[in-house]
Amino acid sequence: MTRNPFRALKRLLTERRALARREQQLLNQMISALPPAGGNRDGLARATSRRKALTCRRCDRRFALPMHLGRHMAMSHKRRRAA
Repeated sequence: MTRNPFRALKRLLTERRALARREQQLLNQMISALPPAGGNRDGLARATSRRKALTCRRCDRRFALPMHLGRHMAMSHKRRRAA
């Protein structure tokens, strides 16, 4: 019995989207657990709600999502993620 490859692809893409959502939720939790910059908790809340709140420490490029910053670090600065 041959499986429908389109159905398998659709299931795979659905699982991938769910994993990406979960990853974003975990990253948001990690960001909210960080100590406030400059001692002002409200400043951190405002900074994370802005469109491009994350900045690369090496080249000052700004990103909206943590996964975009991570991809930039891996590709531009050859930084590998910790296992």
